Amino acid sequence: MIESKSLTKSILEHLREQIITCQLMGGQKLNENQLSSQLNVSRPPMREAFQILEQEHFITSIPRKGRYVTKISQENYEKIHEAKRMMECYAIDYLKAKNVRNLPMVELALAEVLKKPRLTDDPFEKLNYLKALFEFHVKLIDSVGNELLSRFYGIIRYNISRYQYWLRVLCSPNLFGPNAVKSLIQEHCRILNLIKSGEYEGAKDCLISHMDETLRLMKKNFEIK
Repeated sequence: MIESKSLTKSILEHLREQIITCQLMGGQKLNENQLSSQLNVSRPPMREAFQILEQEHFITSIPRKGRYVTKISQENYEKIHEAKRMMECYAIDYLKAKNVRNLPMVELALAEVLKKPRLTDDPFEKLNYLKALFEFHVKLIDSVGNELLSRFYGIIRYNISRYQYWLRVLCSPNLFGPNAVKSLIQEHCRILNLIKSGEYEGAKDCLISHMDETLRLMKKNFEIK
């Protein structure tokens, strides 16, 4: 059972990364036999991985036709953005209600991304850097201490990574240059510092502005595409 779960997790992580980095393109049909053969795994753990990817909205199952990689779309991103906005604003409201100012997990996430070396052209290295940047938001949610909230957020976090990769690596690489990355980290630091000083409403305003700017950039690139 342990080996089976570990194998399913490995397959899941591989397929998820392939989809996020567009090695598996939106709209592409997934051939279970072919993928199982390529990865040298049996079909049962592959099916389990597919089921999880369906729950995460990475793939779509069409009766009598098969499974397809879910297409990237503005409509889908707007839904993800709305859910993300509600959950993160709730997190700050909760911290305000409990007067929580010390967020060690968030501080650690910021410290870890600052340790990251300069990016190369490797697509998976860029993905890992994006994940490290986004960990600020993940740990902000985790700071609430609500396992269900963290689980719900976990469903959309990989989709957010997919759209961020599409935007900052594939569509507008200038948004992932040193200055752009520095600006993102500075915004994260500002949000954290406002929380630490008890200025929760200011932190929420900054967070909303931070997220809405990404939405604006997404819409701009969808219009171009």
